[in-house]
Amino acid sequence: MRLRALATETAPEELITLDNVTLRLRDRRILAGTSWSIRRGEHWAVIGPNGAGKTTLVRALRGEVPAVQGKIFPADPRRLQERVACVSFENHRRLIEQENRQDEARCFSGNADGATSVRQLLEDASRPLAEAGPELIERFGIGRLLERGIRTLSNGEIRRVLIARVLLAGPEVLVLDEPFDGLDLPARENLAAMIGALMNPAGSVILVTHRLSQIPAQVTHVMGIRAGRVFFQGLRAETITPENIARLYGGHPLEPAPVPLPASCPAIPREALVEFRNVTVSYGGKPVLKNLNWSMRAGEHWALCGPNGSGKTTVVNLIAGENPQVYASDIRLFGRRRGSGDSIYDIRRRLGFMSCEFHLRHTRRLTAFEVVLSGFFDSVGLYRTADARQAESGRSLMEALGIGGLADRVFPHLSFGEQRMVLLARAVVKLPELLVLDEPCQGLDRVNRRRVIEMVDRICRLSVTHIIYVTHQPDEIPACITHRLALPPEVAGAAAFSASLG
Repeated sequence: MRLRALATETAPEELITLDNVTLRLRDRRILAGTSWSIRRGEHWAVIGPNGAGKTTLVRALRGEVPAVQGKIFPADPRRLQERVACVSFENHRRLIEQENRQDEARCFSGNADGATSVRQLLEDASRPLAEAGPELIERFGIGRLLERGIRTLSNGEIRRVLIARVLLAGPEVLVLDEPFDGLDLPARENLAAMIGALMNPAGSVILVTHRLSQIPAQVTHVMGIRAGRVFFQGLRAETITPENIARLYGGHPLEPAPVPLPASCPAIPREALVEFRNVTVSYGGKPVLKNLNWSMRAGEHWALCGPNGSGKTTVVNLIAGENPQVYASDIRLFGRRRGSGDSIYDIRRRLGFMSCEFHLRHTRRLTAFEVVLSGFFDSVGLYRTADARQAESGRSLMEALGIGGLADRVFPHLSFGEQRMVLLARAVVKLPELLVLDEPCQGLDRVNRRRVIEMVDRICRLSVTHIIYVTHQPDEIPACITHRLALPPEVAGAAAFSASLG
């Protein structure tokens, strides 16, 4: 009896258990017959292609997805949510939607400027900020962001804030869904070190990722998911093998993505496509861009680089008219100064655009095909009927990108990576004069990343479309890029660096 008791005491504690579970995702059943035990001190990586079911599985750990078969322990959803914390794109989307709803109440009360700050967001966490926050704030480098409104943060900045927020609650199981996406190299290295430190015997960390190179050494177990079922799970050394990875990500050989060329290509413009003249943009009195001078001319394709918070997203939002400070700055598109009589519709007719912020706003219940077609009309939603040529171009492009099977699926029901591919097709479908892609490969598996990069290269070679390509991953810059604009880490006293890559 004593030996049995000692054995029980030394056995790792099961924090979450899925026993022969089948999950229901709206009208579909997924991950049939899945069993998974997460024990204290075990740290998992969950890998697999876009749309495989990874995010659905980790959402089940918080009781957010109903089980139609089998059991989840603890059975009480409230206990699951106390035990498990998650950081994901959906958390970010819900936060922005909540902020938009609060805007209405603020306007009604006459407090239109009372946007939620980072400090307020962190103080909403379970543990008082004064008690546990200073160390986290220092480790995540977010002290300078505390008084900023959450909607003014870059993608990488909000990612660090959200991770710090859930850590304040002290969860036993921490789920990180693609935590490195949108982060620059120093931030990725810093976050990887912090995640490694969290992978200790006290709890469990579950990392969902598309990049095998980003799996920390401290990960003990790996699960591979493909097409809504578990392909393998077990100890890291036994699961991450060349055979398993080839089987998990295997598929048909990729064909070069054909470009749906329009009947007649527009003439190459003589004037500068984009011109920034001494542009400064500030939030709360703190400059994000300072005295930026930059021009992009015909025949040039630019990569926009720089650390998190350097102003890359601000630059692309100014070009797309998504930032109202464009009208207080000397910014010229296609030879005309913004605010000099041009309409936003005239600009968008010549522009294709995709960014994380645009993705966050895209919640309409359209089919994926309708979202792609909306790119012809530059609308969020589809309010006009596409003609036969446009419909054929949309379908051809979706097939070329490997997402033809998603055409009739409702956009909000797709995975993050699937949505990303659909929005990319929307930006490209009309072959605009200027195509602005902000982190287009974020959240994509390696097959889809290759599709995107090859498609951008073909567009550069076979059309007169000009590219502005924002990325933190040097190995994802398409070969067609001719110039690079590097924004500095600190705007005060620093100047942007531009250079030809030829």
